[in-house]
Amino acid sequence: MGPSMRRVLLWLLATALVGGQLAAAGPAAADPGRLDPGFGTGGRTTTSFADDAGATAAVLQNGKVVVAGFAVTGATTDFALTRYRPNGTLDPSFGNHGKVTTDIAGGAGDTATALAVQADGKLVAAGLTSGPAGQDVALVRYQPNGALDMSFGDHGRVVTDFAGGADAAHALVVQADGKLVVAGSATVGGNQDFAVARYNRNGTPDLGFGTGGRATVDIAGDFDEARALVVQGGKLVTAGFTFTGDAATGDFALARFTAGGRPDATFGTGGRVTTDFAGGFDDARALVVQGGKLVAAGGATTGSGPDFALARYDEHGSLDPTFGSGGKVTTDFAPVFGDADEINALVLQQGKLVAAGSSFTGGGLRFDFAVARYRQNGDLDATFGTGGTTTTDFARREDRAQALVVQGGRPVAVGSAVSGSGKQTFALARYLN
Repeated sequence: MGPSMRRVLLWLLATALVGGQLAAAGPAAADPGRLDPGFGTGGRTTTSFADDAGATAAVLQNGKVVVAGFAVTGATTDFALTRYRPNGTLDPSFGNHGKVTTDIAGGAGDTATALAVQADGKLVAAGLTSGPAGQDVALVRYQPNGALDMSFGDHGRVVTDFAGGADAAHALVVQADGKLVVAGSATVGGNQDFAVARYNRNGTPDLGFGTGGRATVDIAGDFDEARALVVQGGKLVTAGFTFTGDAATGDFALARFTAGGRPDATFGTGGRVTTDFAGGFDDARALVVQGGKLVAAGGATTGSGPDFALARYDEHGSLDPTFGSGGKVTTDFAPVFGDADEINALVLQQGKLVAAGSSFTGGGLRFDFAVARYRQNGDLDATFGTGGTTTTDFARREDRAQALVVQGGRPVAVGSAVSGSGKQTFALARYLN
């Protein structure tokens, strides 16, 4: 063998070595949608408090991921947060060895459902607190190390009651001016309506928004709930669902508010838009702004059962005919009768739409994490997973992805998994891009 051939063979061997080990055949980056072996154990990681579930997540500038949800503490549930290093291991510099729990007001049930990172690195979690006085919107702000921020509200906590009934926050954004906005639901006059509240940086109500810092909108029925919130050109857009009487026939619902908290008359009808897919129950749980257009995602009941569902709207709230079929897209993960698929989170990844949620197959008797990627026109991206979709099982029980973030260009699905002992745990899965 001549010197030139030896040099070629040595170069080939060197390029095949990764971290001192021979690399597997084929580049990992060529398998988008496959679990990332560099994260956790085989692409997955779980964290247990006692019996708990992750509901929302955020990525910090240093690549760490923060997850918020609830943890059972005795006979109650509290806000619970965890922070992970970029490789999926718990970050011991956050809270108590990577974990934080917060009791809001001594109530029986506190659950964080939304999370945001401020420009100064502080974390804000929002959700609900339930106690003898009823159920109210709750916010908690934390220092970057997980300690409560005592300059916010009452010792780091803010509780908001809308009209004396059951209230909850499901979405949270930080405006460019640093003000905080939550969206969810409030019981008003016996009906449940979309609810939005805006707060100053210190947690006090922003009296320039709505009435006393709060606004509610009745969409079209007895039961309306906002599950997602985005800022679009300085206006606030919420998405969720509405139904009247029969819960089996709900629709996607969107509402847009002006910067002052009033319904935006230039959007839909009086600031409201509803979308029916196939006559069954349709529920939007996620919302993004894509090139000035709005994409709502959730579940829609079709012939075989609930499917992944997306709808795209123009700036005035009309369905975008260039997306899917007449502005709507549905995806069935397991086309058998009795299956159930639903999107809980949606992000943009290099112009494409990535959706995460859960998929249930009647024969499998379990839910798995489910992720799908779509091209800009709504078609499934066949380069991702298998034909555009992928599912992830943790312990052959019930696994549900509730949130989705992009970490270093790679999607991370976050939610809960039921362990072998039957307890819920925080669960994360990262996928190659």
